[in-house]
Amino acid sequence: MPKSTVSDVRSMSVVLGKRLQAERRKAGLTQGQLAERLDLSANFIAHLERGSRNMSLSSLAAMAGVFHIPPSELLKEYEGEKEPKMAPAVVALMGAVKRLTPGQARAMLLFLRAS
Repeated sequence: MPKSTVSDVRSMSVVLGKRLQAERRKAGLTQGQLAERLDLSANFIAHLERGSRNMSLSSLAAMAGVFHIPPSELLKEYEGEKEPKMAPAVVALMGAVKRLTPGQARAMLLFLRAS
């Protein structure tokens, strides 16, 4: 198993913090409300969301419980960070393609194959 560097751990903390913030907002909770449910301070939640503090496994499990998701779900964003990201232009193109009618999609496919 490769050794983790300090920068790896820092990156993981930042990404986990972003995921935590997204789940908290999706649940409609303030940092204070989440902290109260977990018997933690709002300041600690803020540090976690910024990635400047690390959490224990028991805190990770408790947070997942508040959000009604498995703990592994909070780590998914980090796993995804290892994958190459698509360029914004590609993401925009994919969005446009999804909005095409079936006829437009066939015409575009024929055009692309002819190129």
